[in-house]
Amino acid sequence: MNKYCFSKQPVAGFTLLELATTVFLVGIVSAIAVPSFTGLLNRQRLNNAQEQVFIVMRNAQSSAKRERRTWAACFRDDGSKILSSVNRLPESNAAWTCSSATNWQPVLGADSKHIAINSTYTTLKQNPATYYRARFKFDGTLETTDGGAAVQRGKVTLNIRNETNSIKRCVFVSTLLGALRTDEDSKCTL
Repeated sequence: MNKYCFSKQPVAGFTLLELATTVFLVGIVSAIAVPSFTGLLNRQRLNNAQEQVFIVMRNAQSSAKRERRTWAACFRDDGSKILSSVNRLPESNAAWTCSSATNWQPVLGADSKHIAINSTYTTLKQNPATYYRARFKFDGTLETTDGGAAVQRGKVTLNIRNETNSIKRCVFVSTLLGALRTDEDSKCTL
């Protein structure tokens, strides 16, 4: 009997060419899908951040109405994340600024590091320079003066951190009655 006889059973497995083709195709599909997925994820983060900014402002406004006192919604970007704070102002509130707030919370938790306040298009009152805020009077309307300063109507504009010309989301305080609304992209740059 010949000891070098080959088995008549078929050999199982893949050839090197089949494996290389599969790896190549997976690479092409990944190269197409990953940027789309990243864009989707960034849009979702921005939408969530916009919703949270809106909620913070609405909480300050409803707290002002409920307690019949002046409340402020404050926002700041510390360079690594966006923080927010809702504060009841002392009775003599003329000198109160957002830098006095102690209850700062990340707007989106861990995802807050991916979102930035766009200082070019954010028009809410700054006091001091890196803090943005809206103050609501006892009836929920926007406080019109701040120690002689201008009306506080404006918006908070958000974008993806470290990306220029990226998608934008914004929350407007659009009337003296304290009407809040949201918008996106080119409408945030007006």
